[in-house]
Amino acid sequence: MKKDERIAGLEGARRALLQAEEEYEIISNKLCPDGKIGRWNEDPKDYCYHGWLIDRQNRGLANTVINM
Repeated sequence: MKKDERIAGLEGARRALLQAEEEYEIISNKLCPDGKIGRWNEDPKDYCYHGWLIDRQNRGLANTVINM
């Protein structure tokens, strides 16, 4: 990605993973530098899970989120 060159095989896969890790760090530090997201500074794992449940309920799949 950085030098805009094509590298195939195992070396290409290795470089892609290393560069993806660098990009992930850059993006995650910009989006949630303290590790929290949302209005109430929630843990991203909880935020995404509860958001998924609300999405299921609002799209007619309320039976998937009913607490028994």
